[in-house]
Amino acid sequence: MSLLFALALQCLFPLFDSRDYFGFSLVNMGSQGADFPVMVTASDGKSNYSVAIDVANGAERAVLLSEVVPSIGIPSDGWVSVQSRTESCPIYVTEGNSDSFSGVEAAASVSTSLVLPHVEVNTGFLELAATDTMITAVNPGSSFATVSVQLIGLNGLTAATKSLSIEARGSTFARISQMFADELPKNSAGGRVFSGYIRLIADAGIAAWERVETPLSRSMLRGRTADEIHSTTLATLPHFVFGGSSLYGTILNLINPTSSSLTLELSARSDNNQQIGETVQIQLAAGASRRERVDALFRIVTPAIFPPPLISGYVRIRETQGRSFQVLGDAEIFTDQLGGRQSSMLTPFADNSSSSFLLPFTVSTDSYYTGYAIVNLSESQAGDITIDGIGSNAGFQEKIFALPPRYRTTGLLPRSAPGFSIPFPSGFVRITSTVPIHVLATIGSRDGKALDVLPAVQ
Repeated sequence: MSLLFALALQCLFPLFDSRDYFGFSLVNMGSQGADFPVMVTASDGKSNYSVAIDVANGAERAVLLSEVVPSIGIPSDGWVSVQSRTESCPIYVTEGNSDSFSGVEAAASVSTSLVLPHVEVNTGFLELAATDTMITAVNPGSSFATVSVQLIGLNGLTAATKSLSIEARGSTFARISQMFADELPKNSAGGRVFSGYIRLIADAGIAAWERVETPLSRSMLRGRTADEIHSTTLATLPHFVFGGSSLYGTILNLINPTSSSLTLELSARSDNNQQIGETVQIQLAAGASRRERVDALFRIVTPAIFPPPLISGYVRIRETQGRSFQVLGDAEIFTDQLGGRQSSMLTPFADNSSSSFLLPFTVSTDSYYTGYAIVNLSESQAGDITIDGIGSNAGFQEKIFALPPRYRTTGLLPRSAPGFSIPFPSGFVRITSTVPIHVLATIGSRDGKALDVLPAVQ
């Protein structure tokens, strides 16, 4: 192995079971063409297949795993490693089928302690409202790993604990409704019900992900390590939405990861920083969490019409005394039709700002769109924000001058680049700012049947 490969960052992704496709987009931000080494490993850690994918300088390449790896080399479950020569993972991975898909955020490091923040189980005779959560853990090391899986309720108390074993360089997965079948409370539909989160404690470094599934949707989150839970005076959710003809909804999920109680102040704001609904205070005991729909949490009054009006904004989260705090959480944004989730995505709260973001994959066609939400975090300074799109056919540049402090801007990438008659079907986007910002990006189908979060890589 060359010194260059030895110093490369290893970006890890899971292979869940029963997938129909696994695709990824690679961005080469260098000045020369480069190969991205990709290794596919089965859950037993004993079989693997490696290939190098070449990407031109300053370009993006999107491929399916089945296009570069023979079917005999793709296990039914396991994990994928992609080497990046930068300090981040400019890679987007998605897996799914013709009905739904879900993006997978890379794990660039491993830890012996992780939190999977959003577990939901509601099984039985529920048809489209049935919900379950699957977890997977990857052990890229050379030693056997034992993992304690602690199931924690919204009250912060441990409901049950199980143990998982992972072979060296292997992986494992479990369905929560089955793993904790005897410990979960029964519901009235002949199944089990649970809301909470999972803490993983391992004797070797691991990475982990979760996938929340319904009959028509799937959404994924990566497990967070203690190092990724930053102390901050302001956390945000850059985008929430509810109502409209697609019957959007947003559920906030807040967890206090510390050993002391925490009192938070939350406010929902419009693009021009006007308050939406009421400012609310939430007190969380150590380890406790709060999960509630945005419209109910902020007591937002809407006209009793159908379809309901579309309301969108962002959420600011502070400690009531203005002190630094730590919070772990996410938001589920979904379309609620036909008696269940038609599409859904999970996105973590932002507690670490930046002046530069990379969206490693974008698409803008008659069937699919890419959207973005950008929040100016400054209390007093306007910012200049530049959005550069780079595609195989053409690029576009849009510059937003003087986004005022505490304002937000949202938009969709154009279907064609200004000055060009050809479309901008796919590529990647760079977002830069003169002030600290938070960014959330999404990809979805225009018929509302698919929705996914795009990683905004710093």
